[in-house]
Amino acid sequence: MDSMDTGPNPIIGKLFTLLPILLIGMIISGNLLFAAAVIFPAWQTHENLAAQVTSAQDTLHTQAASQDEDQQVAILQNQVDSAQAQLDTLAGGFLTTAQANQLLNQVYQYAQESRVEVAALRSQSPAQSGMTVPLYEVWLYRLQVTGDVVDLLNFLVHLRESAVPSVSLNNLSISPSQGTNMLMLDISIYTSVLATGTALAALPEAPIIQVVVPEATPEPETVSGAVYGDGTAFAVLPNVLPTPEATVSATILDTLPVADTACPGAPETLFKVGDIAVVDFNETGALRILARVNAPDPYIETRAQAYDNQQLLILAGPVCGTWNGQNIWYWYVEREGLGSIQGWAAEADLNDRWMCPLSLPECS
Repeated sequence: MDSMDTGPNPIIGKLFTLLPILLIGMIISGNLLFAAAVIFPAWQTHENLAAQVTSAQDTLHTQAASQDEDQQVAILQNQVDSAQAQLDTLAGGFLTTAQANQLLNQVYQYAQESRVEVAALRSQSPAQSGMTVPLYEVWLYRLQVTGDVVDLLNFLVHLRESAVPSVSLNNLSISPSQGTNMLMLDISIYTSVLATGTALAALPEAPIIQVVVPEATPEPETVSGAVYGDGTAFAVLPNVLPTPEATVSATILDTLPVADTACPGAPETLFKVGDIAVVDFNETGALRILARVNAPDPYIETRAQAYDNQQLLILAGPVCGTWNGQNIWYWYVEREGLGSIQGWAAEADLNDRWMCPLSLPECS
């Protein structure tokens, strides 16, 4: 019995055997509790922050790309605006077709104001741009003007349009011709479908050329003769010139068409050969005196222009022609003043009358 009481207790031995296991389990449980309380929340926070950083970086890249794209768009827009401004500047130097036609009309107006005569205005073969759809055209004209030298110079300075690059005057010359002086020059006019119509917006004022006449040397009271240096006497004759009369030579009459007796649809004529007609042209422009009836290009065939209240002596006609699709009467006339210019002038259409009788100068 005593030996049995003093022997090892099996329960205590089992407890000592299980104690390490329990201690390890407690340590593991503590670690799990620590991880759950500290490590896992910190890791979750790290993951959230990492996701936020990634999102922020993506946003920055997107914004940077957008800013680069906007900057590229701005650069391209600036280049387009600059190119358009240069195009407008270049296009602004060209004339429109309407401006070119108006310039040809102005040539005759300037001649009238300068007291010279346009003897001829002929079209030359232009050099085009060579494109399928030409961006510009060149109108070339050969102009001949007669008059006094000072008046011819005043005519030149009246051509203020030559101050713009699209109107060029070349090959100018003034020379004596049949008792007067002849100005010859080439006019180049550049037109474009891109023209803005501003080329002639700011033309310079035309100066006036004047002749300074020196004081006249006193003349003797009576001069009946003069003596050369060698003593030979000669008479001083009065300077009397005959007054010219308007006539049509037989050669010209032979080339004129035969007068017509009818012109269907044309207004009734008010004239006959030998009458004097008065130009009634109150609008801007003038009545053209043409080289021939039904001229395909009136600008080229125009010999002169007659302005409001100028008189026309009717020399031959009438001839039935057309204008703007209407039948009208044409008369072969001579314009008064500034030289004896003869040609064909239209009398009237259904809406307006350009030639009126001397007794009723405002008949339209």
